[in-house]
Amino acid sequence: MKKIFIRISVILLVITTAICCTANKNQYNIKGTINGMEEGTQLEMRLGSTHKNEQPFATATYGKEGFQFTGTLEGPRKVQINVAGEPGYMGIQLFAEPGETTITADAKVTEGPQGNVHNYSNVVISGSNATDLYSQKTEPKKLLNQIYENNQELSQDIMQALNKARQEQDDAKIEELQKSEAYQEMAAREKSFFDTVGVVMTNMILDNAFDWWGPFLMLDQMSYFTKEQEVWWNQFSNEAKNSFYGQLVKEELFPEGFVGKQAPGFTVTDNNNAQQTLSQLLDGKKYVLIDFWASWCKPCRNEIPNFKRIYQEYSSKGFDIVSISTDKNADDWKQALEEEQLPWPNFLDPGTISDLYKVKFIPSTFLVDQNGKVVAENIKGQELEQKLKELLD
Repeated sequence: MKKIFIRISVILLVITTAICCTANKNQYNIKGTINGMEEGTQLEMRLGSTHKNEQPFATATYGKEGFQFTGTLEGPRKVQINVAGEPGYMGIQLFAEPGETTITADAKVTEGPQGNVHNYSNVVISGSNATDLYSQKTEPKKLLNQIYENNQELSQDIMQALNKARQEQDDAKIEELQKSEAYQEMAAREKSFFDTVGVVMTNMILDNAFDWWGPFLMLDQMSYFTKEQEVWWNQFSNEAKNSFYGQLVKEELFPEGFVGKQAPGFTVTDNNNAQQTLSQLLDGKKYVLIDFWASWCKPCRNEIPNFKRIYQEYSSKGFDIVSISTDKNADDWKQALEEEQLPWPNFLDPGTISDLYKVKFIPSTFLVDQNGKVVAENIKGQELEQKLKELLD
C-alpha cells in the first residue's frame, strides 16, 4: 500500500512539475517606467491588430517603481498598453512574449477630441525579440511613407486650388483644374503610389508566409480584406494558417455569414439612456433592418436618404430599421443624429455588438424577421426595396 502511495505521489509530482514548467515557459513579464505618469494611474493591456474591439485582459496600477504586467500567453501577441479609458491605439505598442520585457517612455497629457489623453514619446522597449522583428519586417513601410509625403508636397498647390474651388462651389473652376497638367501629374503619382503599395504589401506578407507573421501582418497592415487577399492565404503554410492570427484571417476572409441563422442577441442604450434588447426591438415587427454605421462614414450617410424613403413606404407594413453606430465618440454620434433626423431607433455600439455580427466594414446591414432569423445580409438600396416588396407586398 505504501509503495502504491509513493508511486501515485511521484506521478502527481511529475504532472505538477510539467504544468508549472509549461506555465513558466509561456509566462511574460512586462515592466516599465514612464516619466510624467502620476502614481495611482490605472493602466490596461489589450490585444492589438485583431480587427476586433478588444477588451482589456490585464490591468496594473502605476506606482513608485513604475508598472508591471505578468501573465501567460500561448505565443507572441501584439498588445497595447494605455491609461484606462483612453483609446488603445494611442497607447504603447509592443509584443507580449515569454520572458522579461522592459519599457521606458515619456508621457505628456494633452487635450484630445475625447478628453485628456496621454501622448508617449522616447519609447524604448528592451527584451522583446518579436518587437524587434516587427520593426525589421515592417521596414518597407518607411519607403511608402516617404513616397506619400513627397507626393503630398508636390500636390499641395493643385489640392489647395481644388479645395478653394469646392468651398466656393465653382464647378467651372473645378472642371478647369481637373483638366490641368498639374492635376494629371498628381493623378499619375497617386496611381504609381498605390501600385507600389500593392507590390510592397504583397512582398512583405508573402516573405513571411511560412509562419504566424504572414497572417499577422495582414491584420496589422490592412483595415479589411477582400477576395483579392485569398491569393495570399492560399500561399500560407499550414503552420501559418493554423496559428492564432491565421485563424483570425480565415474567419474574416471566409465568413460563414448569418443568413438562415438566429441573429445574435444584444442589449443597447439609446441617446436618452434607455435600454432595449433585440427581442424588444423585434416585437410587433415583421422585418427589421439592423444597420451598422458611423457619423464619419460617407457611404453610410449617403445611404440614409434611401433608407428614409424605404422606411416611409414600408414602416406601416411591419418594417423597421435599427441603426447602431460604431462611433467611438458619443458626441459625434449625437451630432449626426441631430443632422440626419432619423425616424427609427438609434443606438451606440458599446464595442461588442459589431463583434457579435462580425462587422468588418460599414455600412453593414442584416435583415431580420420577427422570429429573429437573418434573411439577408449587406442589403440596401434597390436590392433592399425589392426584397421588402417580395416579403411585404
